[in-house]
Amino acid sequence: MDGLSLGIPGVGGVSSGTHFCALYSGPVERDRLLFYFLDEGLRHGDKCLCLIDDVEPALVRERVVGQPGPDYARRSAQLEVDRASNAYLRTGAFSVDEMTLFLSKSVAAAVGDDFDLLRAAGEMSWVLPKPPGWADMFLYESALNDLVKDVPVILMCLYDLQKFGADMLVEVLRTHPTVLVDHTVIDNPHYVDPSEYARRAGVTSAQQYPLVKVEVADGEGAGHGWASLTDGERRVVSGVAQGKTNRVIAAELYLSRHTVDAHLKHVYLKLGVHRGSRWRCWQRCTTVPWPSRLAPLGPVPGNTRSRDAGDVRSREHGPRPCTRGPVARGDLRSPPRSRRSPSMLTKALLVRLEALPGKEGELAAFLTEARAIVMEEPGTVAWFAIQLGPTTFGVYDAFPDEEAREAHLAGGVGQALGPNTGVLFSEPQIERIDILADKVP
Repeated sequence: MDGLSLGIPGVGGVSSGTHFCALYSGPVERDRLLFYFLDEGLRHGDKCLCLIDDVEPALVRERVVGQPGPDYARRSAQLEVDRASNAYLRTGAFSVDEMTLFLSKSVAAAVGDDFDLLRAAGEMSWVLPKPPGWADMFLYESALNDLVKDVPVILMCLYDLQKFGADMLVEVLRTHPTVLVDHTVIDNPHYVDPSEYARRAGVTSAQQYPLVKVEVADGEGAGHGWASLTDGERRVVSGVAQGKTNRVIAAELYLSRHTVDAHLKHVYLKLGVHRGSRWRCWQRCTTVPWPSRLAPLGPVPGNTRSRDAGDVRSREHGPRPCTRGPVARGDLRSPPRSRRSPSMLTKALLVRLEALPGKEGELAAFLTEARAIVMEEPGTVAWFAIQLGPTTFGVYDAFPDEEAREAHLAGGVGQALGPNTGVLFSEPQIERIDILADKVP
């Protein structure tokens, strides 16, 4: 099959058996390439596979398949979406054999279901934390070129130029005969034949980041509970256990915020932590010493960056008490406050949240539950969960100073925004406000 369209405006066709890299900058350009590619596959009647960490699989499926209608069942059966880390790190480490077997089974399943072609897109940022086995990833990328020559498949590997450094991008170019960049498909002059690449390549030791030691409890198998977490998920949990924000964890592990959020959502699913329990889960991660079997091993070697004011709680306020079990409404009341001058409140936040389709009720409940956390923040003097329209919600809160505002952002409510972005609501719009005058009881 020759001249197969990629569905991307202005980009020419490719032949079956093509393995190419798509170079882009940022999520907007990534989504444009990815969704055009998948939309064309469904239109053409192909089996489509999408592996991505930075976007929730359910959101990809909803965007590509669309709403229920005449073609909904057919389009839904054509598309499979999973987290990239689930596929590339199936055993907790990258394995060329495991990934080759996964791809072979995917092609065989597509052919067995009477599809003429498999279109697969893989978002590659999973490799940036350098998980176990990562050094073999480009050997795999190179070997794919021989493996797919006569196979009914088109493989698109997505690499973000804003994330990948020069050293890795050199290897990307050496292992992909075709490159899509700036809406142009080009034959790559830097491509190295797989046999030559394998001869040149030596397996280098990957830079190791500290992991969380996990001892399997009695009766807890390797596929359950804490033991089921991947190394990437354990690194993120280790950061949470040290009280770090998603932003700091992302910076230290060289991940995007969305990837950290995705890891945490996956942890919630594996540990059976449901939405209504996540507030307490966040409190326990950030205020209660973790058991020895989950003791963090310390900061990333060579990383001398210190936390800023937004990453730690106010030392004046001390750690928040951890609330366990049912608490009577009266127990959550803040202690009586003394009379304040009109200038007592100086800082505020306005957070706008746009509910995803059908998630309005869950978002309202989410905000209602947040009140219990805020009641334990002495620096948050005023807090309001509001609804601005049928699908638009928000939070307005006020503070005596910048320190209290930053402590709130680093606390339970601020931390819970990230894991629910893309699940209950789109990207939050956060406005920092200076208060000129107030009237508070």
